[in-house]
Amino acid sequence: SFVSMTSFDYAEKISRDLLNSGVENLQVRLRGWAKGGYSSAAKSYKPASELGGKKGLSSLANLASTDERFGLQLELDYIESAKNRYVAVKESTMPITNEEENSYLLSPLRAQSLLDKAIKAVGKYKNVEVAFASAGQRLYPDYSKARKSNRSETMNLWSRIGENEKVTTVQGGNLYMLASAKQLYDIPITCSMQQMTDEAIPWYSMIVSGSIPFTTTFGNHSGDLELLKLKWIEYGSMPGFELTEESPTELLETDYNRLFTSQADKWASKALEIYKEMSSSLKPVVGCAVVSHERLSDELVVLTYENGYRVIINYGQEEAEVFGQKVGAKDYVVFTA
Repeated sequence: SFVSMTSFDYAEKISRDLLNSGVENLQVRLRGWAKGGYSSAAKSYKPASELGGKKGLSSLANLASTDERFGLQLELDYIESAKNRYVAVKESTMPITNEEENSYLLSPLRAQSLLDKAIKAVGKYKNVEVAFASAGQRLYPDYSKARKSNRSETMNLWSRIGENEKVTTVQGGNLYMLASAKQLYDIPITCSMQQMTDEAIPWYSMIVSGSIPFTTTFGNHSGDLELLKLKWIEYGSMPGFELTEESPTELLETDYNRLFTSQADKWASKALEIYKEMSSSLKPVVGCAVVSHERLSDELVVLTYENGYRVIINYGQEEAEVFGQKVGAKDYVVFTA
């Protein structure tokens, strides 16, 4: 059955509310928006009638056309599939699947064919962009005779798809997508912490920050939002939230059983508060590259930007003083020498 979590009308309503409350740059990405919903078996690109159909999506798309502060992205994922058809296989000719054998990776050539059709269909909606799901996370070969593709060829396929002007946002941050992506999402902010590792260095975010806007962990996914906010600042991430109209308890028996709290009427005000704080305090360093990341202690981190500004982040429980700047507990300070 189809579980409707957020109608197109409600997505438009909450978007207008945020814009009317002072948000100057709102990027909305719709997940599971097409016929069949989020299910990995669904490969449609027609707006789900349960969410408001073509009329509802067109109205939301019209907002993207009339308000330059609002960007709308439709997520397309044609890499994973619940069906064992047109899937990538190993050299042993066994399909590439998970341990439960209920999720497969589509042949890259098959995925390209589906994506080309879907991107063309989405192109009918003016000013609506495509979020290419999994492309920056999954790179795999296909040894089937009919659709053979090695990892390099798959990489080239993903890169060419990413060069389409409608494809602006990519899930994951693998190098081959950076030349074309205008935005990235689901960028990790933790490392594997292997036995020989004693410190995680945000090398990737230092390179990408200031060049490509990106999001990491969603605010409502964290058990400590204040700590995550400091991590967003340290890593140069945009604040982001995964919101729904209905309670996430509706998702318990579905393929998307991963949300604990997500209702927009409970989170929108907090998201707005964090947006206003970060957009104001971090304005001097937005779009600037990080040239130095220093950990002064277990609790204190100093970021230096190319324009000379510095950000001191205090993860500790007590106030600290660094470079003559007082930084409150679990707080940060932006200043210039």
